[in-house]
Amino acid sequence: MTSYPRKLLIFVQKVLIKLGLRPLESSHYLETSKWHLDFIAHLVRVLKPQKYLEIGIYRAGLINRLIPLIPEITAVDVDPDSGKFIDSSNNVKFVNLDSQKFWKTSPDSYYDLIFIDGNHSREAVLVDFQGALRSIKAEGIILLHDTYPVDKEATNPARCDTGYLAIEMLGHKTNEFEMMTIPVHPGLTLVRKRARQVPWSES
Repeated sequence: MTSYPRKLLIFVQKVLIKLGLRPLESSHYLETSKWHLDFIAHLVRVLKPQKYLEIGIYRAGLINRLIPLIPEITAVDVDPDSGKFIDSSNNVKFVNLDSQKFWKTSPDSYYDLIFIDGNHSREAVLVDFQGALRSIKAEGIILLHDTYPVDKEATNPARCDTGYLAIEMLGHKTNEFEMMTIPVHPGLTLVRKRARQVPWSES
């Protein structure tokens, strides 16, 4: 019997092909932790955000894929060497700061899309989420990585850590947003900032 995650993979592959997009890069999609790169790149093509923020860029693998797709990109990482991996581009600003310090200077309701992939501890994810919720525009999307560890071993601080516990807590506080997690290791949680289901019904 085909498992639910495998059915999800097959469905996503078919949708990408029908849309005329390349299929997911890895033939071992479920066995790699990098499937989110293709997913987010496709999401960007659909949403067409103008202002994008990424917290925790590591070696800029995702940033470099998004450079041709987004006019304004802010890349934040506590490691100064991370900025060296960003392809030369006028539309990317690298900020060498701890995310907690960055949020103190981040403008309100500014970004269309935010990806959080920094410190994965429960406490840090909660802080990053609150900063992102303030900085994202209405109807904007926040993405949080490593929120569905496959087993207890995957909650090691070097892997997913305890960020999934933050998602569990936030799931009970949804007056300002709605959220869902893709149940494929290591997990990706999508959050939409909203007051109502559709913005035109607010008037």
